[in-house]
Amino acid sequence: MTRNRWILSLMTTAAALLQGCAAANSEGLHVTASAERLTTGAEESVVVEVVARNTAAEPVVWGHGSSGCQMHLLVRVDGRDRKAVDARVCTMDYVAQGLDPGESRSERIPWDGRVLVDGSEKVLPRGEYELRAAAGDLETSDALLIRVEGSGD
Repeated sequence: MTRNRWILSLMTTAAALLQGCAAANSEGLHVTASAERLTTGAEESVVVEVVARNTAAEPVVWGHGSSGCQMHLLVRVDGRDRKAVDARVCTMDYVAQGLDPGESRSERIPWDGRVLVDGSEKVLPRGEYELRAAAGDLETSDALLIRVEGSGD
């Protein structure tokens, strides 16, 4: 086995183990989302307050990336969840994203009606959309029904 194949195999195994550990510990992870108003658009973003709580006896890890932007928003568009594009400025560090037992974390995420579709930003047309907060792929909040107003028509 060449060195590169060995390293790739080791990295794949490590990633699978990390994902398995996180999934096994996700039972105590609870994510909630709230917003002061339920409309958004180019004129004024809605700010979604996202809170994640770990009620389990073990730490939970849902991913790796910025320490400042650990959670994200998902928007249901044509039957599929799309990642919301937000205007946060995230740190460029790379850390484990998760919570220790009994710990909680909150983030305020502004959203103006944009989502990622096949790697490109798309402004959603006027309408109502289900929005959920997410901690990686492990847990999502109940849906908020957000009305998009503005120029995406």
